[in-house]
Amino acid sequence: MVDVSSLNWSSFWDLATPEQTAQELTALHGAEASAAAACCALTAYSDGREEDYRFWKAVFYELQSRERAQPDGAAGASLN
Repeated sequence: MVDVSSLNWSSFWDLATPEQTAQELTALHGAEASAAAACCALTAYSDGREEDYRFWKAVFYELQSRERAQPDGAAGASLN
């Protein structure tokens, strides 16, 4: 894991792609990865961090796409 305190970054877009983050969230949270991404997106939105909100929303949509591609049709959270 990267120590983000030593990096020069201004948004999550500087650290990883939504696809990479979706992979990591899945490894950390399993079936709850979409809910975790939705929580991050809503927190960023409520804090007025538009760029971070867009990043987490992209992560959420990536996770939703992966879930729809699964044969078991696992349902996840919803983010409008």
